[in-house]
Amino acid sequence: MIRRPPRSTPLYSSAASDVYKRQGYACAYLLGGMNDVDQHIVHHDLGDKKLTVTYCDKSQCVAVFDRAGTTAEIRNGGFSGETLWLLYDGKRFEQDAPDIPLTNFPSVRTTWGEWKKKLPDTLVYVGLGLSVGETLKEDDSVD
Repeated sequence: MIRRPPRSTPLYSSAASDVYKRQGYACAYLLGGMNDVDQHIVHHDLGDKKLTVTYCDKSQCVAVFDRAGTTAEIRNGGFSGETLWLLYDGKRFEQDAPDIPLTNFPSVRTTWGEWKKKLPDTLVYVGLGLSVGETLKEDDSVD
């Protein structure tokens, strides 16, 4: 059973583009589930896309990247004083740096209520420790 967020809970949701909505690929990420330092970066395959979702709880910055075509290791590199550092094969980039060698992926910041209204057949990432069992599930029980 997943612990359900209140409707006003802030989410960052990937695959918000019309193409992905039509194909049924959508996932909401509970920002509270990405607060812990070991949860600031989530690697997720969504349909045919290999995504990396990043969140800095200090700056409130979120970025979603398409990892297609790369085998680079992407991980948390600490806090720059302004935002999250990403390590891309050992090289540091601020999370919102324009020169990160990854393609930005369309996403929106919204609330759970708004997201669920638009995409009722969505996946939800709630983070580790907030659920029992898998942390990425199809969500069909929240209205």
